[in-house]
Amino acid sequence: MEILNSLSKNDFILQKTYLIILLDTQTQLTNRTLNAPLLRYVDSVRTHGHRAAQIDPLDLLEREEVAALDPSRYGLTDPSACYDINGIIWTSPVGTDSGPTKWELKDITRHLREIYVGRIAYEYMHSPSKTERLWFSHLLESQAKPAESASTGIAGRDPPWKKFMWLLLRKSEIFDQFLQTKFPNLKRYGLEGGESMIPALHALFEAAAAAKLDHIVLAMPHRGRLNLLVSLLDYVPRALFHKIKGGSEIPEELLEMGASGDVVSHLWKTRAKQFSLLKSLVSGGLKEEECFPGDKVMCVQLHGDASFTGQGVVMEGLGLKVARAVEIAFKYRNYFRKDIIIDLIVHRRWGHNELDEPAYTQPLMYEKIRSRKSIPSLYEEHLIANGTMRPEEVDVILADYRQWLAGELAAADSYSTPLSSAPMLKDQWAGLVWPASEDAKRNPDTGVEESTLVEVGKASVSVPDDFTLHPRLLRHVKPRIQNLESGKNLDWATAEALAFGSLMVEGYDVRISGQDVGRGTFSQRHAMLVDQNSERVIVPLNDSLKSTGRLELANSKIVYLFYFTWSRKH
Repeated sequence: MEILNSLSKNDFILQKTYLIILLDTQTQLTNRTLNAPLLRYVDSVRTHGHRAAQIDPLDLLEREEVAALDPSRYGLTDPSACYDINGIIWTSPVGTDSGPTKWELKDITRHLREIYVGRIAYEYMHSPSKTERLWFSHLLESQAKPAESASTGIAGRDPPWKKFMWLLLRKSEIFDQFLQTKFPNLKRYGLEGGESMIPALHALFEAAAAAKLDHIVLAMPHRGRLNLLVSLLDYVPRALFHKIKGGSEIPEELLEMGASGDVVSHLWKTRAKQFSLLKSLVSGGLKEEECFPGDKVMCVQLHGDASFTGQGVVMEGLGLKVARAVEIAFKYRNYFRKDIIIDLIVHRRWGHNELDEPAYTQPLMYEKIRSRKSIPSLYEEHLIANGTMRPEEVDVILADYRQWLAGELAAADSYSTPLSSAPMLKDQWAGLVWPASEDAKRNPDTGVEESTLVEVGKASVSVPDDFTLHPRLLRHVKPRIQNLESGKNLDWATAEALAFGSLMVEGYDVRISGQDVGRGTFSQRHAMLVDQNSERVIVPLNDSLKSTGRLELANSKIVYLFYFTWSRKH
């Protein structure tokens, strides 16, 4: 299998993709024919293994036996029988032919079940892309041989790394416990039961840094937000405690000029260097000639109230499983430039919020939750049992952290938010005037010369001579030109094109994203045009307008939320 860089730089959208060419040897193809039943079995495990994976942290899910995972279903009945796995199970590095490799059926079964029916559920065989399916198979199956223990997960995780994962988990738990003790009436939407989110995100940030990404934009729900801010994003606890006690996260100077804060569960943070708020995009720094946005910026969306990006709650290999899932997901994102979902199944120890009583409606589930030890505690016991940590070492570390939080709480009363901490006055915002300031311009001149607007408008519907336009789009092109020349009856789509184009003329890049934004959901925009013979795509404002700015159109999926009501009368 050969991996090639394929750089796509057209006027419609910028992206970097990888072309993967599969070069199977004749030996491998012949072996698949000779061992067709084994091939069917292996593909069935890849396809259905996720249905039997042990991913429920409370073990409440009722699982049915998945018949497709039984090798006897394919006529494979002798556990000691040897089979050549070359070209069937991918245990060698990409692009190599290991030659005849004989494994006993019991080793094949154990190897596949450790990968696909363990504590991580991989679901990828539904993908219409054969390339992506084989990429996953190669990556997953070449990581470990049958003799290796499933609990070790990723090779090379030494005791210091495990201690660090433990520290992330334990600090996360202690932080929530501290808030619960000091602020028992606060709806903080704690992370108890979902502490694995912290090592999951740390593993993601670590992988992003290794790939030399400059920016991560993290869309975060209420659940676990305060924990994440303090645990990974260096939010100062005394500032958080100051906010909880009724203070403001906004500097006094800005409050006097009309600024206002938000509720505590909406706090946010811009972390310098690693997690800036798309500084380069806002300032126009990501130019086409410099890089592709996907190479420098990554968006991470954490969605849901009881599930987070990440995977794995097994005590023996908790940190390993989380890191494993995140690293695989990040590799996929980098190779294929596509979104990927990782579902971390967790439980909420307190219900929807800390003032809730979930046992009203789920008594048996919460009886089980309240009787079990926490994830950090179980992981800690495992590390002590295997000699990675000593009890007295644990006690000192945790006592120091509790003492530090207590000191931060004591400092909260005298804390005032410094003006220097306000991100809206830094970096790309430096030099801007606050809207409520006396220095702000109340009626700035935003007009554009009429000749420039006419030029932009005509460029927005200009097509090359060899371009075949859809006949019905002539009703889009001709009226726009006529209305521009007469200065009358300019419609919304024309005004929008004039706004985009005038910005581009002044050197600004414009990017719009949404469902079918090129054409326009209601067939009104037509910022991109498609040749009816060749399906060649052009963006007239990029092709015909003499400007340094560019228009990028990013079509994305749309999500509708429907609310259904029922009435007894109607």
